[in-house]
Amino acid sequence: MIISLINQKGGVGKTTSCLNLGASLAALGKRILLIDLDPQYNLTSILLKEEPEQSIYSFYNKEVDSLSKIINELDKFDLITSDIRLAGIERRNDINNYFLLREELKKLNENYDYILIDCPPSLGVMTMSALIASNFLIIPVKTEFLSLKGIEQLIETFTEIRKIHNPTLAIMGVLFTMFEKRRNLDREIVKSIDYLPVLNTIIRKNVDVAESPGAFQPISDYNPNSVGAEDYLNLAKEIMNHE
Repeated sequence: MIISLINQKGGVGKTTSCLNLGASLAALGKRILLIDLDPQYNLTSILLKEEPEQSIYSFYNKEVDSLSKIINELDKFDLITSDIRLAGIERRNDINNYFLLREELKKLNENYDYILIDCPPSLGVMTMSALIASNFLIIPVKTEFLSLKGIEQLIETFTEIRKIHNPTLAIMGVLFTMFEKRRNLDREIVKSIDYLPVLNTIIRKNVDVAESPGAFQPISDYNPNSVGAEDYLNLAKEIMNHE
């Protein structure tokens, strides 16, 4: 199953959720591949202390002919890295690049239970290629009104991709992140999304989740007893039940 985490608004927890969902699924015995498709390469920076010689840029720049040649095998899961040069691929806007990821993931899909794609905060070439390649979308939304901006455009793009290129693409759900139960605003944001599927699991605001990337660890390693670890484990179980 290929799942893209997408929201063109930055700072909503895409990378954090990709990392921690992947780690939680791996802890439940699933074979996981994480793909960093963001030129800001935050996921890569968390998981690898040294920049790799090759990244997904190497594939798009035709330095390697297969994604399988740039997979990093880590302790809990596998990783395909990004780097800042990927922004150059976005600028080229070559129509052929929209379909390369789909064809490559067809070859890799049978090796993994879940492939999770961390998408950039835009609707450019990388995000479009992820939509074309994916089975499902998860839309992380921070429980603030600004996080809702752009969802309408994302849904328009999703509908267009589904109609033309990927008819089986589906929205698994909105994932609310950084939720504070005591704030009226947070509860209002959750109630306001009544036009899209919403995941039952809500990621509560938790200092350990915020700190764990700085320790180069998923929350399940940084503090397995935290509410953040609990929430992402519950999310992983919900995703598995979605099958």
